[in-house]
Amino acid sequence: MFKSSNIYKFVSFKEDYLLILSILVFTIVEGLVPSISSILIGRCFKIFTNIYYKKYSTYNEMYHDLVMRTMSLVILAAGYFPLSWISISLWMRFGEIQNFRIRSTIFDNYMKKNLNFFDSHKNLTAEFTQVNRCIEELRQSCSEASGMALQSIIGVIALFCVSCYYSWSLTLIFLCSAPLVAVIAAICSKKYEKFTDLENDTSLKCSHQILNIMENISMIKLNLTEENELQTFNEKIKECNTLFIKGSFWTASNQAALRMLSLCMFVQGFWFGSSQIKKGHLSTEKVMTCFASCISLSSTLMSIIRQIIIIQKGKVALKYIDKLFYSDDNDNKNIIPSVNIRSISLPLDIRLTKDAQNSNVNNYHIKLENVTAFYNSRPNVNVLQNVSIDFLKDDFTYIVGKSGSGKSTIFNLLLKLYENSYQGNITLNGVDIKDIPTKWLLSQITLVEQSTHMFNDSIKNNILLGSDSESNYNEERLSQVLSICDLNSVIDSLPNGIETVIGSELISESDKNDLKKRHKPSHDELNSTVVLSGGQQQRVAIARALYRNTPVVIFDESLSSIDIKTKQKIFANLKEFRKNRTTIVLTHDLSPIEDQNMVYLLKNGKLMEYGLKRDLIIKPDSDFSFFKKLYELQTLYQKDSIFVSDTKNTSFLSTHSSDLFETEKLEENDEPLLPDTQRISLQAYKRLSTLFNPEKDEIERNESVESEIKIEEIKSTERLPMTSMLNIFKNMYSTITMKKILFLGITASVISGVSNPVFSWADSKLINANVLQGKHSTSSGSSTNTTKPVKAATPSNDYMIKWCMIVIAIAAIDGIATFVKEFFLQYVAEYWIMDLRSVSVAKILNNDINWFSYAINKPSEISALLMNDLRDMRTLVSQFLTFVITIVFVAACGLIWSIVSGWKLSLVGLSLIPLYILTTVIYSLLLQNMENNYKSAIADLENKQYEILKNFKTIKILQLESYFYMKLSYCYNNLKIVGIKRTYGTGFGVAVFASLTYVVQAIIIFYGLKLVINGEYSSDKLFQTFSLLLFTMITCGMMSSAVPSLARGQRGATYVFNLINKSFSENKNIEGYIPNRVVKNILPLIKVDDLTFQYPSSSKKILNRLNFEIKKGETIGLVGPSGCGKSTFLQLLSKLQDYNCGSIKIDGHDLKDWNLEALRKFIVFFQQKTLIFKDNLRNNLHYGNNASEEDMYFFIEKFHLSELLDQLNGLDGGMIDETLISGGQLQRLNIIRQLLRVKSLGEECQVCVLDEITSSLDAETTNLIEDYFIKGIQQTKIIITHHKSLMAKCDRVLVMNHKGELQEQGQYNKIISDKSSYLNKLLYELN
Repeated sequence: MFKSSNIYKFVSFKEDYLLILSILVFTIVEGLVPSISSILIGRCFKIFTNIYYKKYSTYNEMYHDLVMRTMSLVILAAGYFPLSWISISLWMRFGEIQNFRIRSTIFDNYMKKNLNFFDSHKNLTAEFTQVNRCIEELRQSCSEASGMALQSIIGVIALFCVSCYYSWSLTLIFLCSAPLVAVIAAICSKKYEKFTDLENDTSLKCSHQILNIMENISMIKLNLTEENELQTFNEKIKECNTLFIKGSFWTASNQAALRMLSLCMFVQGFWFGSSQIKKGHLSTEKVMTCFASCISLSSTLMSIIRQIIIIQKGKVALKYIDKLFYSDDNDNKNIIPSVNIRSISLPLDIRLTKDAQNSNVNNYHIKLENVTAFYNSRPNVNVLQNVSIDFLKDDFTYIVGKSGSGKSTIFNLLLKLYENSYQGNITLNGVDIKDIPTKWLLSQITLVEQSTHMFNDSIKNNILLGSDSESNYNEERLSQVLSICDLNSVIDSLPNGIETVIGSELISESDKNDLKKRHKPSHDELNSTVVLSGGQQQRVAIARALYRNTPVVIFDESLSSIDIKTKQKIFANLKEFRKNRTTIVLTHDLSPIEDQNMVYLLKNGKLMEYGLKRDLIIKPDSDFSFFKKLYELQTLYQKDSIFVSDTKNTSFLSTHSSDLFETEKLEENDEPLLPDTQRISLQAYKRLSTLFNPEKDEIERNESVESEIKIEEIKSTERLPMTSMLNIFKNMYSTITMKKILFLGITASVISGVSNPVFSWADSKLINANVLQGKHSTSSGSSTNTTKPVKAATPSNDYMIKWCMIVIAIAAIDGIATFVKEFFLQYVAEYWIMDLRSVSVAKILNNDINWFSYAINKPSEISALLMNDLRDMRTLVSQFLTFVITIVFVAACGLIWSIVSGWKLSLVGLSLIPLYILTTVIYSLLLQNMENNYKSAIADLENKQYEILKNFKTIKILQLESYFYMKLSYCYNNLKIVGIKRTYGTGFGVAVFASLTYVVQAIIIFYGLKLVINGEYSSDKLFQTFSLLLFTMITCGMMSSAVPSLARGQRGATYVFNLINKSFSENKNIEGYIPNRVVKNILPLIKVDDLTFQYPSSSKKILNRLNFEIKKGETIGLVGPSGCGKSTFLQLLSKLQDYNCGSIKIDGHDLKDWNLEALRKFIVFFQQKTLIFKDNLRNNLHYGNNASEEDMYFFIEKFHLSELLDQLNGLDGGMIDETLISGGQLQRLNIIRQLLRVKSLGEECQVCVLDEITSSLDAETTNLIEDYFIKGIQQTKIIITHHKSLMAKCDRVLVMNHKGELQEQGQYNKIISDKSSYLNKLLYELN
């Protein structure tokens, strides 16, 4: 499918033959219209010949003939209008069908890829952005561009035939420069294609970096790497800029050469025509018909060149898509069963057919034999080495081991998510899984991952996803799984109960349509969404798996974000529910393992130990007693553990709302103050608290959900009203830096525009010379005329040479002006776009964290805006500005000149200009709305596709493809409806302008010939005025071709200037305090006085009158229940939020008075959330610091990552991919990066803040890292922790209560010795 270079390959003649045949018929007929027009115009001017031959006996007969001949042009225009409308609409419809099929085919291809494809693509999300742009270019190339090109080709053929019919010799003379034009066009096109292809590859890198910035803004801000990111981005867009300009040079050269040669061809044509008339071989009618045909042919060739450029873009776009998606048949083996499904017999005597899914099979026997595994992205690294595991088919089996030991890899292989990536055997009831279709296998096994995703739908539908809910809905089973997962209390607190819409982002219009199809939702349900905490989401995911109730369920750290009390309750329920079923648990937590459970311990991809728990823990101590040592260490930490926060790790950009707020009904007037153009829900403010860790409100809670937030009529893809063109041009002028080159290009546009009427005037002299030759030829054969006036009317050779040389000079000047205009304006446009991209990214990097929570600022949309939509804005300078200037000067000069030449006929033409203006305004307004709606519909579709690809693994595991295809169908249908409206609207506008041109020609010819007949005009005066008016009107008619590009550019400009002008810049406080001395121990390093904080959208105080001091060098433990405000305090400390009242003083200066850069060097934050770039190990570790290679190796070895270093082939080897590396390894990499930053900052860093940085680590590694921080880091440390052992290592602990107050502080041992202390109460209540 993808290997062919045919841009029409997505259209099938078998399916679309009616459309294709209709297109061909209408296009052929429409292509004949220009030649018919040439014939009719020639017939109109034949009146001159008839007059001199005295074929009219009366004036009325002559007048009637004039009316009939000119009316034939009006009739042609009337017939051309519906013909053109239908033809353009059919072509655009053809393009829309291509668009739908391209998008669906490409997306299907994405969905059919296995995870190897996703792992091997470093810039997948950026590729997706690039692909969407390529799809749009492909659509344009095979719709409007192809239609106009085919129509033009047919027109050229017809015009050539008409011209040859009247005089083949004159036609060949007119077109003798055509081979040279073809050679120049071929050379320029080849060069243009080369540079466009290179630009595509470079813009992909830019898209990737924009997405990285948007998704990792927290790390960028805290590590002060904004300048580095901007510099890297500027280097990439500069490369894009250079490649585009090189391509523009060749397109400008092509157009200039074609323009000059096409104008020059009239010289040779008229010179030859004049000699033929003089010799009596040709009549004036034939020469004028050839002239009309060739001038139409010339303008048609210019149109073909413009369309070929667009078609070339489509071919380059298809080439990019081919390169990205084409693969051999082996890539899709997971889609096609390797054997006949009915031929497989299992020991349970159940055949692997659809009936098996409805049978009473409760478990399967899974066995791994000598499995050695690797990932295709790292084929030389074995992540599993000769592993053999026998999973019990009627009990729980546990896989334990350090992070990165290979636990998750086993089940990636079992589910066939990675194929051809292992050696050995994996069997299901004795059948090799390679012989089992993936689809059936996934229907029998459910994997519940640590990282869950909630889709924008009700809780009920989120649970039913992955099961045959429509035909097999079971209310009793649903109630049972809700009880098992302890979700009833959560559901009871929600506004619409189990029908409450939840998700990870604001609800979209397509999701609303989906809800309406399922049931009749309330207004609140449609216009509000609830975002659950991480632990609540994990419980919904577990409920989803239990409702699905497949024979095999695998839990991969699936309860890691749930507090101990709830976790223990759920585990007890799970063991009862999954009794006598195959259940596999991957975990760091050893507490749920019972004595009779089978345990397998992995280390570094090797099976180190296995057996029943009761046997393993009593083994004699030895170097091989791995489980016993791990169990003893884990037991110590479990005794120490106060709680595990019910949360999901999120970054600054997370779309999850936090749990910092109590469930509270919002008053109608409780609405935050927001910019007019970016109205945001209250949820946006709450998202800010997800930087470190969302926190709960109370110790004992009935699982209330804070996020009962009404989204008041706001869509997830909120659209902005279009900015007026006047304001856009004001912004454009103020932001264009190369104004001198712009004015040079404008001057060239003026010269090029003025050259049209000048050329028309000079050309009219040649036309008149031919008419005079015709008179001479006619009168020579007439006995009734004298020779005296004939001689006066006959032009001399000197006259012809003079005007031929003038025409050639004008053509040369026009060709040079065309090149300067095309190249310089594109040059200015590209530099303008480059500057806008740079300014936009600089604004993004400088924005306050609030900005990233707005609905219209999604990473995918921002990337598409800057790298796709801004390309449309080039046309505002390179095309629309040219059109406006050309039209203004041509209209002004042409009309003034024509008035001077012949004011009577000019007034007729002048009276028609308001009609052009009115038509243009109406068409612009109509198309502006249609283009905006079309772009918005595409954005909705792309956002949904982006969401699916980001959660591809979850969707594949749960077999949710059909569900999300249904979701996509709503987006496709909306795009289809909008596309049809746009199709007919565009076709209507083009048809009106095209028909109007023929009507104008008819009117001008009629009145001009009437003036000549009445003796008021000479033929010279007629042709001069007629040519000037005709060129003026045709130029005004060209406004229609600028309207679509204007509408697209207007939308892009609206959004990018909104991004630039409506930014929320961080207060850098450049003049603020910068410590210039070593901090002394006399003053407290950090002093908090009466600190109170609440979010703008809530009356609840998150922090309430906090007072404490921290001395230099102290290690402080910050503890408390979820929701007490610990993470909020860290946000204030990093100046990501400003406190309401009270103060925080650091080094004796109020936090608000600090220079922001100095503060973020003074305090280094170690976050729980892992943020990793898809890059090599060196660049990941080197980010935000200038550490040496020696330091990197030290920490890699210190924190047991040497094996990962080997797997990646060194610091500069393979790229790091989060899907291929365990959470523990990622967390250690983040810790190392920040430690390198601390070391490189030296004395500039005085405080380290650690926020649950070992949450994904096993007990041994946790102990190692904690000891290093306590003993090896001399800076002041603030540690958020829930481990008693770590608290004991701190100098002091600060204990906060659920009201955000400091309940108590002091040494851990002293506080814990007081049985009535709040800390003891926490320990008691949670254990």
